Amino acid sequence: MAQHQPTEIDALVPPSAPPSYSAVAAPPPPHAHAHAHQVEAGTKHPSRHGPSFLPRLLLFLLLFLLAFLALTLTLTLLLALIHPALATYLPPHRSSTGTPLLLALLAALLALSALLTFDAPALLTRLVLWFCLASTLLDLLLLASVNSLRHREAWLGATALLLLLATIGTALGSSVYVDHVHAQAALARRAMTEEEAERRAMLIATEGGHWGKRLRTALKVALEFLISFASAGALLMITLNLVVAGADSTLDLPYPESQLVAVQPPPSRWPYNVHIACAGQRNNTVHPSSSGSFDSGDAFAASWPASAVPVRQPPVMLYESMSGIPGTLGGEWLIRLAQEGVGRACIWDRPGYGFSDSSPSSDVPHVTEALHSALERMDERGPFMLVGAGYGGLISRYFATLYPEQTHSLLYIEAQHPSLFYEPPPPSALGDFWAYALSPLGWSRLGDLFRGQRPQNTRWWRTVGPHADALQKSRLDERLQAHRRDSASSLALNSTYPDYPFTTPQLVLTSRERMDSTPNWQRVQRDIWSGAVGRGKVAWRIVKGAGHDLCKGLRGEGECRRAVEELLLL
Repeated sequence: MAQHQPTEIDALVPPSAPPSYSAVAAPPPPHAHAHAHQVEAGTKHPSRHGPSFLPRLLLFLLLFLLAFLALTLTLTLLLALIHPALATYLPPHRSSTGTPLLLALLAALLALSALLTFDAPALLTRLVLWFCLASTLLDLLLLASVNSLRHREAWLGATALLLLLATIGTALGSSVYVDHVHAQAALARRAMTEEEAERRAMLIATEGGHWGKRLRTALKVALEFLISFASAGALLMITLNLVVAGADSTLDLPYPESQLVAVQPPPSRWPYNVHIACAGQRNNTVHPSSSGSFDSGDAFAASWPASAVPVRQPPVMLYESMSGIPGTLGGEWLIRLAQEGVGRACIWDRPGYGFSDSSPSSDVPHVTEALHSALERMDERGPFMLVGAGYGGLISRYFATLYPEQTHSLLYIEAQHPSLFYEPPPPSALGDFWAYALSPLGWSRLGDLFRGQRPQNTRWWRTVGPHADALQKSRLDERLQAHRRDSASSLALNSTYPDYPFTTPQLVLTSRERMDSTPNWQRVQRDIWSGAVGRGKVAWRIVKGAGHDLCKGLRGEGECRRAVEELLLL
């Protein structure tokens, strides 16, 4: 090739750029194609190259593991509602399990949403997750510092909170790290040459579906934000509910005679407290002549020294409340009767009701054993006049069957009977489940708080009211037991037929309005009345002008008091 002769144009060419006058572009260096391929591949699949791949993989696997654990805990708590035996294998707890269930569900939802949008982090979602993290830390602090919350939620509540805390922390860490990787990739793209940028654009265009992918990513990000926002709202309500419950626990028990007694009936693997209150004079004794066991003119009895004369213990009135009403509220009339000097009375809150802790099971045998254990711890030996209202009539019936020697008489007040215990699941069963599942949000308490109302005859913001957390769980347990023929309650109540103390005196009170409005209620009350024979048949009275809560109101309470006084004289 002829040597180039310089011209006047050469003066315009920078010295650093050697002139090239060939009409054909020079071939690229041998490594140029490989470099361009690496740039394209790195732009297309940034997650498969570089040091960021391993941390992202570990974060993804950790989120997957947390989602699996949260779903497992959620399903276990749900199955424990149907099979209470599973509750004994859970970490120790004395709560309704509603709060751990909701926390586990939130952890599962947050973990799954973070997995769904793992490669599309959003700033707004991170801000909401920071709020969720702060709420969860506050809940954990409340659980650790408030004695009543620590006692009731125990290890199950702590497990659910720690699981949620780990899920939120991992989701936040993943979002921050992936966003950092995306920022580095964006810087790399801005550093591309024009040729590399054009080649990348052509590559994206040939793949197709670019806008469809962006739309799907936007929808996933929106869904994750909605889930995280709803979780933040739920955590806020849970936190407020825990604060109110903790403040409620500082109030005194309802009666001067109230006590919290620790019991541990099977199948429970840990003790829990039940609230029981006994009013009236203890250990009243009467001369045997007044009991009818001896004749006052009997020379043999008269010759006994006063200290050796056998005495008769008057019965202790033992109240068992209807479903959904704690004994603390339903048995007030009986406590007033004892305080007036008419015998001695004991009322209690079933596990999960009123001031009592929740138990792993609410079936009839477990509740009856809990009652008997509490009475023994209180040194109340009986004999007992069993006063059973509504569902409490089933507990009284089973108690009398197990302990006939401690049963003086039975008073059934609008009571249920085993013949009507099993029922097919009604539509209201689903409503009971949602009332239990949403009770940790404190919707009833918070509504009263914002309205400035305090319901009558209840503790501060319905701690013992019909919408309390633990009571909703116990009502649901009782309803589910009644919908299964093979449940522990059904089997126990069916077993009472051959061993029931048929000759024990019993008196039945029934509401006329309930008999007229509820199908088969008259048959149920007749079944109760036919369960007594001989001297066991005292009276069956149908009370007009009183509802299902028969002892509430002047007329109804008067009938209940008259029935109690009649049985005391037997």
